Amino acid sequence: MAAGGRGSSCLRSVLLGLTAYFLGALTVVCYDALLAMPKEGHGSQSRNSSIEVKSETKATGGAELGAKPALNFTVVTKDVTSPTVAAKDGEAKPPSPQLLQSAQHVRHHGPHGLKFIHISKTGGTSIEQLGINLPEQLRWGAWDRQEYGYQHGAFRYFPAEKRQKYDWFLVSRNPVDRFVSEYHCGFEGVNYMQSRFHTEKDFNQWIQGRLRQGGTPGGHFIMMTDYLDADPNVTQHIVRYENLDADLRFVLGLYNITYRRLRHDNGGGKRMFTRRNITNDTLAYIRAYYAADFANFGYPLP
Repeated sequence: MAAGGRGSSCLRSVLLGLTAYFLGALTVVCYDALLAMPKEGHGSQSRNSSIEVKSETKATGGAELGAKPALNFTVVTKDVTSPTVAAKDGEAKPPSPQLLQSAQHVRHHGPHGLKFIHISKTGGTSIEQLGINLPEQLRWGAWDRQEYGYQHGAFRYFPAEKRQKYDWFLVSRNPVDRFVSEYHCGFEGVNYMQSRFHTEKDFNQWIQGRLRQGGTPGGHFIMMTDYLDADPNVTQHIVRYENLDADLRFVLGLYNITYRRLRHDNGGGKRMFTRRNITNDTLAYIRAYYAADFANFGYPLP
């Protein structure tokens, strides 16, 4: 009987301890959220692709999964989850639905009225080469240091004068596929000579480590959300990597730009791993640190 009493007492102590822990954690989270609430005047409503300002969480570099994230303003692009209509045999694929909205807000006409925003591992090097090889010799991304600066610079933090000077287009990509590509990147990833000796465990540990560190000085692993703009005076066209050729032809056509074929440059070489090699733990990291990208670009959570 005494043993039973001691057992009940221990159980009550454990339950009371857990209750106190969760109440304390909830209090801290609510307090931090109140402190970090956006001040009046941050962001604005935009007509471009139905963009609105929304607060999302972004984990700080070096934080462990589950650590308190820093609140960061993001912009939400609505209606990008609408499926692309499948083309019939012999027909060209239609553009993604959100481009039909942004096409209504062309402000700077002609080939030189459009500039490119290069997000890492979204086919940007191929698009840069396409532009410079056109008859108009369009200087996009790495060819546009004088106007844009470093090609992976986060667009949303540029001064309004620069952002409003041109119309812009960028390419979005499913974050999971993007990070597999980041791993195989010859610049800031693991090249083939190294990756061929990696195990699946090494692959997942590398991605988790990079996600904890956040964006790199070279502009990789930056949230795609940091390239969006809620300014109603800025036109942005969002091309989907998953529908790249159809979307790109549509956007460039708005500015009287045509091309025959998009070459695939900077593919990162032979790949040792795919998204099938990503563990559930690594997917949890991607969901946590890049939640805003899934929401703002309409990609389903893995």
